[in-house]
Amino acid sequence: YNALGDFEKLYKSLDLLEQKLKEQIHVNHERNLEQKRNLMAELKVVLESPYLQESVDTVKNIQQRWVKTGKVPKEFEDIMDLDFKNLTNQFFDARKEHIDVKKQVTDQRILQYQELLKKAKALLDNANYERDADAFKQLQKDWKELGFIPKNSLTPLWQQFKELGDSFFQ
Repeated sequence: YNALGDFEKLYKSLDLLEQKLKEQIHVNHERNLEQKRNLMAELKVVLESPYLQESVDTVKNIQQRWVKTGKVPKEFEDIMDLDFKNLTNQFFDARKEHIDVKKQVTDQRILQYQELLKKAKALLDNANYERDADAFKQLQKDWKELGFIPKNSLTPLWQQFKELGDSFFQ
C-alpha cells in the first residue's frame, strides 16, 4: 500500500481533472446548442423560399451539419431534435406537394395535347380543306398556347401533330 503512492493526492488530482473535463463538456454543449439554433434558423429561411426544388441541396447540407454538430445540454436535446425533424419534414412535405401539383398540371396538359390530336385527326378524316382550314389553323394556334410539358412527352405528340398538319395542308 505504501509503495504505490499517495492515493489521496492522486484522487484529488483526478477529481480536479474530472471537473475540468465536465466544464469543457458543458462549454461544448452550449456551443453546440448555439450552432443548432443557427442551423434551425437557416432551415426556417429555406422553408420560406419559393424555390423548393432548388433548396433540396441546401436542406440536405443543413441536415448533415446538424448530425455532425455534437450533443447539446440534455434539457434541450429532445425538443431541439423534434423541432428540427418537424421542420425538415415540413420542407419535404411541401416539396412533395409541389411536385404532385406540377405532375397534375403536366398530366392535364398532356391530355389537352392529345385532345388537339384527336381534333386534328377528325379534321383530316373529313378532308374538306376549304371548310376546315381555319379550324386546323386554330388547332395549331391552340397547340402553341397550351404550355410546357417535358420534352420526352411533347416530342412524340408534336411529331404526330406535325404529320397530321402536313397531310392536311398537302
